[in-house]
Amino acid sequence: IGQASNVTYVAAASPKSGIKTLDDLKALDVVKGGMAALTDTAAVGALAAADTLGFKLEPVSHSGSTEAILSAIRGDTQFVQFPYGSLEKYIVNSTDLVPLWVYSEERLPSLPDVPTIVELGHPELLDVVSLRRMIGTTPGTPEEIVNVLRDAFAKAMQDPELLKQMNDGLMEPKYEDAATTLENVKAQKE
Repeated sequence: IGQASNVTYVAAASPKSGIKTLDDLKALDVVKGGMAALTDTAAVGALAAADTLGFKLEPVSHSGSTEAILSAIRGDTQFVQFPYGSLEKYIVNSTDLVPLWVYSEERLPSLPDVPTIVELGHPELLDVVSLRRMIGTTPGTPEEIVNVLRDAFAKAMQDPELLKQMNDGLMEPKYEDAATTLENVKAQKE
């Protein structure tokens, strides 16, 4: 049907770790990474990114993202990677965590000094470390019904009240039509 949002992820370090850059991570033998569950999007993305970026990440599993983030703030773990909305209050106008990079093509206005993963030379990670909220329907749904759903979804994604609620909830609205959404699904599967 289409895509409603594309969530930006941020990599951050515990201020107690002394880590401030990717090179700092690479200099360590092992980096303890706070994760909610090893199969969630954030954990899989963090493990894939560590492998691509060249540092050894030892996952430390927690009961949820809040506990994982707290573990980095306390210094029990050295690294976390979660959606911007989950980390914002700890990295913007705060010293709770040290933002290292953002998974975005452009720097975030709220973090103008934090490099993007593209600036670090790894644009391929944009498709790996992402959370796209996509809307679909059951295979075999008649085309006329699919078209009604696509049209209604496109219209909803232009509604100022819905967009305000999404922005207020840090859900990062980013509408994509059905064809583009299908291409995104294929890219993420690869």
